[in-house]
Amino acid sequence: MIKQKGPTSSTRIASGALAPSSISFTPSGLQRQKSSQTLKKYASTRKFNRRHELQREGEHVRNTSIVVYSKRNPDEEDAVMAAQWRVMEALAQEQSIFKRLAAFIGRTLGTASCQDPTVILNHVLLGNRENAADSRLLNLLGITHICNCAAQIGNSFEGEFIYLKLNLHDSQDEELIPHFQTVTKFIKRVERLRGRVLLHCISGASRSPALLIAYLMIDKKMPLLEAYNMVKRKRHIVQPNQAFRLQLAKYELMLFGASSVATTPDKDWNFYAWNEVKNERGLRRK
Repeated sequence: MIKQKGPTSSTRIASGALAPSSISFTPSGLQRQKSSQTLKKYASTRKFNRRHELQREGEHVRNTSIVVYSKRNPDEEDAVMAAQWRVMEALAQEQSIFKRLAAFIGRTLGTASCQDPTVILNHVLLGNRENAADSRLLNLLGITHICNCAAQIGNSFEGEFIYLKLNLHDSQDEELIPHFQTVTKFIKRVERLRGRVLLHCISGASRSPALLIAYLMIDKKMPLLEAYNMVKRKRHIVQPNQAFRLQLAKYELMLFGASSVATTPDKDWNFYAWNEVKNERGLRRK
């Protein structure tokens, strides 16, 4: 009696099992084969406890936050290593020392034009929807993760990058505070993996900068005024709407028990809703 053989690898692939993939790590094409074991799901409910956080924060019922995972996605560690290698290859291919120097200055100081992604920290860039849809640019910059903050924009390259999708609108009644911790944990994970994340909305002026400023307050312990000025100095078009600025100001009070924007003469922090809060809490301009 002939024994029936188990399913071949091609049968397993056709039936939907995850096929091994390879990532090139050297110019000579040396390959490292990934094992065919099931990838660990990078899911918001597991990694960020998003659902439980929302329940604790008052049943924020809109499903506005999802970390996109797909079996086409590489393991995060492999994605990061591959991105780092792409950057090294791109630098090696530069023909001119002047081009290399200009590229280094742009990446390090964030002095590129506002059509380009702006480097805020080495592992965090701010950009717009055009940047997020340019795979060549994303690969050149070594982007491994993308935080899409705009409800109007889909994720262009699921399966190639790890996404955090926030369905937010640039409106006066949009609540950002429930997302501050989620975004912070996402960026902290990128930093821990030594990856690079692009935060974007439509123009990179309101939603994504506001969330990045919250991250700087939470993780880097920056006062709001310092974080706000740093981001705006590097990306001049940054101008979160008044509702977002008010939420950032209130969040700083909650985090630090004090406000760095209560007494500043900066006109960005002189608006009715914030002045009302200052009056209620006895915060006065010097």
